[in-house]
Amino acid sequence: MEYFRVAILSVSVLGALVFGSLFALVQLAPDDLEARASDFALATVETRLQERFQREDADRLLDGAQSVAGRFSDRFEERIQTARTAMNEGLPELISDAIANACEIDCEQRAELTQSVRDFFEAYLARYGLALDTLRDIIEGEYAEIVDEIKTDLTIFSVSNLVVLVLIGVLAIIRAPAMAHLVPFAGLTLLFTLAAASWYAFGQDWILTILFNSYWGYGYTTLLGVIIVFLADIAFFRAAMTTVVLNGVGSVLGGAFKLSPC
Repeated sequence: MEYFRVAILSVSVLGALVFGSLFALVQLAPDDLEARASDFALATVETRLQERFQREDADRLLDGAQSVAGRFSDRFEERIQTARTAMNEGLPELISDAIANACEIDCEQRAELTQSVRDFFEAYLARYGLALDTLRDIIEGEYAEIVDEIKTDLTIFSVSNLVVLVLIGVLAIIRAPAMAHLVPFAGLTLLFTLAAASWYAFGQDWILTILFNSYWGYGYTTLLGVIIVFLADIAFFRAAMTTVVLNGVGSVLGGAFKLSPC
């Protein structure tokens, strides 16, 4: 039993350090958090924008765009800059002069033609300039929203796991007869701790994918809630329900263990 106690307390301390650090990262170092989550956030922006444009039947607008958050904006900006440069260098006058010379039109018609060409350029800039500004607003808004959601999800993730780990550690100290009952829950929280540490150390975006996905997110929250129910049973009801459940699991596994209420 002493071996179980040491193992469980070690898991609790390790988990508390990991999730406490994660909470501190979210609250005290938002820029660092954003840098770590930027790839996931940008990929989510691209996915959301693609879905939005498809819903709005704007596939033609996205044709050939491989990165909504990057290349798409750059392509429009390049077009706009080209048009602005042409305007500044007098391209409308050049075009109208060329047409005038070819068609031998008079000065009054030449002036009208120049104005028509300039109007075309200005309309072009207005059209695509608005498109670019609108797209940038969407991208920036979506990105900021996703980063905020990531911060919220990681805050809930870190705090809820921290609470569970502290409860397990406290029970390991005050409920010595329940060491064996706590082992499965300490094992689960160890997996959660390793997952969080892998994201922090190696940028494993699958962690954020799970947290960000409504189905998996609710499932994970439910799992933590079930663990807390079992911990409450161990703390206040001598693990009566926990004993029945774990013994049932043990019988399915071939009678691997047999526990008694503590």
